[in-house]
Amino acid sequence: PMPLRTLRLTFYGVGILSYYGPYWALPSALLSPSGLAISIAFINSCSSLGGFLINKSLGFVSTHYGATGIFIVEAILCFAAVAVLALMKIDVKKEKSQQTNVVSRT
Repeated sequence: PMPLRTLRLTFYGVGILSYYGPYWALPSALLSPSGLAISIAFINSCSSLGGFLINKSLGFVSTHYGATGIFIVEAILCFAAVAVLALMKIDVKKEKSQQTNVVSRT
């Protein structure tokens, strides 16, 4: 149904555009300043490669299966969300352990 597709695409747009802030904050939060420049260059390289590969894979799925390939985008977005949540969970555990160490020393 067309209204459902429109709603899904709206949520995709909101989801895809809402990751920019946390996405660029993660490297500076997780890495040292000396490794930050290299990590940002690596992120840019991966995004360029991903832009190439997603177009190829969507074209392949569309040609061979007749589908639009939107499920590939869904799978990639879900994987990215789980990966970011896993990284944030690790970071929160580190902060809690550092806070308890500071409190126990005083």
